[in-house]
Amino acid sequence: MSDPQTSSPRIATGGIRIVSDETPLLLTINEACAVLRVSRWQVYDLINKRRLKTVQINRRRLVVPSDLTRFVEQLQQEADDGQ
Repeated sequence: MSDPQTSSPRIATGGIRIVSDETPLLLTINEACAVLRVSRWQVYDLINKRRLKTVQINRRRLVVPSDLTRFVEQLQQEADDGQ
């Protein structure tokens, strides 16, 4: 049996990748704000403009970390295209 603290990422049934125990599968809006270093208003503006994807569980809106990464990559691409 492996130690959960030292185990590598696992693959769940259906091919869904489960990241390490320290990395959450979903981020709250506040956590997304902290990662992007912007205000809640700015994150909600990005969501409303459909630049940042979210998922909803009941009334909670959450961000998938890979969508944050994709958003930052889009920003980098836009910056490269503008030069």
